[in-house]
Amino acid sequence: MQKKNEVRLFDLFPHFKENEETKNPLPTWKKMHSDVLMARKMHSSVLLKNFIVILGGVNYSDSLFLFDHIVLFDLENNKSSLISTTGEIPIPRTKNSICALSENEIIIFGGEFGKDNLTNDVHKLTIDFNKSKT
Repeated sequence: MQKKNEVRLFDLFPHFKENEETKNPLPTWKKMHSDVLMARKMHSSVLLKNFIVILGGVNYSDSLFLFDHIVLFDLENNKSSLISTTGEIPIPRTKNSICALSENEIIIFGGEFGKDNLTNDVHKLTIDFNKSKT
């Protein structure tokens, strides 16, 4: 299987393209640029403001590699960046849940950190979008 590290935006309500016959807007795929993201699966993501917050996941290259970083993908500027965190940093994980608590806070729950090693921990992360840089 070929691995790709690409991000695609699916615009359900395009204002530019119309079907020539019906004059109705057509949903449109747009390929986005990502210079930070590596190919991954079993990760979680959530939308905060105009950013997609991406957490965890796994990359099967030569061996099992769990991601422990958090990536912000800026939908307006089509750029991704890693964010620095403080406090008790969650262990690298996959198959976890993530949800928005407010416009700059997320809750991370559970997941797996190795074959059949499940966790039920809960973490809260507050993101300062002004300080989030590569």
